[in-house]
Amino acid sequence: MISYIEHSSIDITVLSFAIFGIILLIIYASFVFFVTHKGDFYQKRRWKASVWLGAITGILFQVYLYHSDIKSVWSSLPLSPTDFLNMMFRYLFAPLIIIMPLIFVITLGMHYRLKWDFTSDNLLDKIWKDPNKRNKSPIQLL
Repeated sequence: MISYIEHSSIDITVLSFAIFGIILLIIYASFVFFVTHKGDFYQKRRWKASVWLGAITGILFQVYLYHSDIKSVWSSLPLSPTDFLNMMFRYLFAPLIIIMPLIFVITLGMHYRLKWDFTSDNLLDKIWKDPNKRNKSPIQLL
């Protein structure tokens, strides 16, 4: 344990998991930036819908994992600065080491499901309207 204050300390394992989780988050964010800024409108729309689904799933998974611990943290407010930092590393950044690969797999799976499923345009039209729905060329309909 690394001791910053006499009575408060941050576990080195939680700190290392938090650092690796932040690195995975940066890698995923750069992946999302590159895939959502290339291709035509339809490819971008599929990627953005996949990213949103992955992010929502990751947030729900994190809330499910830590809902009982968060109740105990709220009961112990106000926190010292070191306890607040420890709480941030433990409940926000350390779980990213598990959640980011899950989000990445969900994003890729959803994108390829939307890409090859013939009814996916109906689903995407409910989420994100296609401005050129009536003006598609015959090649786009194939």
